[in-house]
Amino acid sequence: MADQQFRPRCRTAGVDMFPDHDDPDGIAEAQAVCEFCPIRQACADGALARREAFGVWGGLTEADRRAIYNQAPPSTTTRSARVAQRRRDVDALVAQGLGNKAIAARLGVPVDLVQKARRASGSTKRPSTRAVRTAERDVRIDAMLDAGVSVKQIRLQLHVGYKAVQRRCDLRSTTNTVEEVAA
Repeated sequence: MADQQFRPRCRTAGVDMFPDHDDPDGIAEAQAVCEFCPIRQACADGALARREAFGVWGGLTEADRRAIYNQAPPSTTTRSARVAQRRRDVDALVAQGLGNKAIAARLGVPVDLVQKARRASGSTKRPSTRAVRTAERDVRIDAMLDAGVSVKQIRLQLHVGYKAVQRRCDLRSTTNTVEEVAA
């Protein structure tokens, strides 16, 4: 049943989805097949992205797609601006500890583009597991200190040593002192 939901209707309809552009009945018949197709929008989007020149795709005829192409404004960003933005996006996701495949999936780009962006920006290494765990632990300690939980309770609940909690307390008191001086 799940396969049926995502199967295009044109595969089993027995209708010519590539009618002549001067055959209004053939075009209408092909568009009728698309009308209730479960993947109509994806089909139309794909045809527009591939700039399909022939046939009816997602209910759009050749003329419909040409009109959409002509209405689309030209790209306002330069290639170098897009590449720079991709590098910033990749760097931000690397800082979150994501790997190349996860970054590629999140940005919707091929893995090799992520690898190129990482090499170009010098961010080829991802943070170690220990660094990520330490950062997560520090966030939990800060949240518990903000909530007024005692150092002893923090140590017991998070299974951390006294020095880890004390280091966070020292950093927080230094930050507060700097903020008070600046104010």
